[in-house]
Order: sequence, then C-alpha cells, then structure tokens
Amino acid sequence: MRDVSGRTVAARLRTPEGYTLTAITAVMIVQRVLAGQVEAGYRTPAGLYGADLIMEVEGVTREDLVL
Repeated sequence: MRDVSGRTVAARLRTPEGYTLTAITAVMIVQRVLAGQVEAGYRTPAGLYGADLIMEVEGVTREDLVL
C-alpha cells in the first residue's frame, strides 16, 4: 500500500494464536450486536467497527512499517 506521499507502507500485527483470536473477536462482535451497535446489510467487522477493532484484543500489537 502507498501513503499519500507515495511511500510504500505496511503493518505487522502480532496476535494471540489464530483460533483463540477468532473466538475472542467473535465474542466482541456479538456483544456489540446485542448492544444494538449494528447496521443493516453486509459489512466486514473492520468496515462496521473500524480497522482498529483488532487492537482492542489483549496481546495484539501493531508495528507500522515504511518500506
């Protein structure tokens, strides 16, 4: 991906083990839906709750890289 100045950028996420991460994020999303924080229609989790939703999971870190 390129930023507005044309530099190539990327990010590295460190997360809990994949199955654990899936279970945690599924519960987070269900809690939001039950609380009424949902819009009708198809959305990805990031599309509905923002790209930083994953950062709410304990143990997740992001390293922004400029290549």
